Amino acid sequence: MPTTRQYDVFVSYSHKDKELVQPLVQLLTVNARRVFWDVNSLEPGHVWPQEIEKAILGCKRFLLLWCCDTSDSEQVANELALAEVHQKVIIPVLLCPLPPPPSIHDRQWIDLRGKVNHACQLTGELAERHTSFAIPSGTKPSIGSTSVLGSAAAA
Repeated sequence: MPTTRQYDVFVSYSHKDKELVQPLVQLLTVNARRVFWDVNSLEPGHVWPQEIEKAILGCKRFLLLWCCDTSDSEQVANELALAEVHQKVIIPVLLCPLPPPPSIHDRQWIDLRGKVNHACQLTGELAERHTSFAIPSGTKPSIGSTSVLGSAAAA
């Protein structure tokens, strides 16, 4: 695999939340942070799964913008699995009432629930039941494919 790219922060999120993510990325870059955000960081013609993998391998911190939209994203599941396998510092940022996945639920998070205008319709008991996001242990993550969640769905 080609050389990894060095970033202070890799931003993992659902594209449905792009408008919420943009100001956070701007705040990070104001402080001279090298931020991987696919919108700004992927160059035309590059193979995006390889570029994302290199960016995760080369990042210091993995910022997971967590919400109901993110929990439905196979791409985010694969990115998170890769960050976990390579023992990256994972910082969950909670955007809605949905609890974080079990693999990261004990990490210190940044709580933006109720502070950002997320279009989430989950509340209380419904949020507790919406926990389909799972990363099977022992599964090798693969960016740009369904290998991580695909194997979970088959189980």
